[in-house]
Amino acid sequence: MLGKIKAWWYMKARKNIKGFWEKLVEKARTINSDSTIVESFNWQ
Repeated sequence: MLGKIKAWWYMKARKNIKGFWEKLVEKARTINSDSTIVESFNWQ
């Protein structure tokens, strides 16, 4: 997934982090990826 799209989703879903992760998992299932989802955030 392109970083800009993912960043936009994150900024849009900032008050709904669970929804953000659900969207990432849904996208991975849609493309039937063998990849894993690894994400890092700097919560400052």
